[in-house]
Amino acid sequence: MMEELCVGDRVRTRDNPRGPARDGPGRSGQSGSPAETSRGILDVMSSFTTHDASDALLVQFESASGLNDFRNSGLRDSLYELVQTRPDPRFALDLAKVDYLSSSGVAILVGLKRRVEARGGKIVFYHVQPVVRDLLAVMKLDRFFTIADDQSRALASLRPVPTA
Repeated sequence: MMEELCVGDRVRTRDNPRGPARDGPGRSGQSGSPAETSRGILDVMSSFTTHDASDALLVQFESASGLNDFRNSGLRDSLYELVQTRPDPRFALDLAKVDYLSSSGVAILVGLKRRVEARGGKIVFYHVQPVVRDLLAVMKLDRFFTIADDQSRALASLRPVPTA
């Protein structure tokens, strides 16, 4: 089942009992089959969807606009709330549709990483566009963030290392 979240206006669904009630058609099925979609978040200005995969949560941004809009506190708050709801936060962020990063976008990603690590989790980016990768390298954030080429490598980097 998918959770719907509108920027600046929380919408209550079965997954989100804290928001105001809302009747009407749902948005489920937009980001995959119901079996693939365990929980998704949609906002009006920019959306992202989430899928459970192995021991990690996959986050896919639908566009760069919401991530880079400094007024979009709803997107930031939704991402930060996801961290709080997971006992062992492991996130793989698909940045394929993010073709630029503003200072606001960088701040959201840095804040997300700090929150994940504060709870003992891990975060990795994958499908990072060359222009975004270059920007992260110029700011030396390519050393701060873990970046993988594809989803399988991202998930592999999130798996716990076996101890002998």
